Amino acid sequence: MAVDLAALLAPPHAALVANECQRGVIGDHSLLPELARAAAPVVPAIARLAAAARRAGVLVVHTTAVRRADGRGSNQNARLFMATRRSPEPMVPGTPQAEIVAEIGVAESDLVLPRMHGLSPMSGTELDPVLRNLGVALAHSLIAWSALGRGLKKIEADAERMRSDLAGSWEVLGEAIQTALRAAGVPGGYELLKQFTRGRTIDGATLAAFIDTLPLPAAEKARLRALRPGDYVGLAARLARSL
Repeated sequence: MAVDLAALLAPPHAALVANECQRGVIGDHSLLPELARAAAPVVPAIARLAAAARRAGVLVVHTTAVRRADGRGSNQNARLFMATRRSPEPMVPGTPQAEIVAEIGVAESDLVLPRMHGLSPMSGTELDPVLRNLGVALAHSLIAWSALGRGLKKIEADAERMRSDLAGSWEVLGEAIQTALRAAGVPGGYELLKQFTRGRTIDGATLAAFIDTLPLPAAEKARLRALRPGDYVGLAARLARSL
């Protein structure tokens, strides 16, 4: 199916997400001055991008990091979190530290989505459902699937390599042996197999020797010894062709 990128990326279905462009992160109240200095040349570019997005009718979303003055509910399991926790000017909602950098600003049409935990603006926040409601997530998914489809047409399976890899994977037959043991009512079949396979490389001779030790009828042992990794596919071929 052809994808109309112009329609998918139309302003009503697009968004500009500006993450932690706050005075307490990259601005004049930064808790990390070196980060603020490194980000300073980029701030004007973000401001221009935000302004252009607004003129085009694209939603600007500001995702911000905030915390309570007592730190309750915020992460403490990383050095970055501990550094912000020790700051005398924590990014408490309503304080200058939590504000968006003035050069970028917050227009009336913008959204501000704060979070109190984690590093990702997407995980556990309102950003994902907001973007989904705008159609942004669906648009990106369709673009990704379209690109994947084009890419898959340019590759092909290496059948010989696949056969070689499978032929050397004798552990695949462990399931067949376990099933035979269960069908014969042998107790602890899984434990027997686990003890045999754990921490060792399995080849045809090793597996055949193990089968000979099992409390199974001679005919069943012969059937298991005759199996090869490439033969143990069950109904896979039929099911694959029925899709």
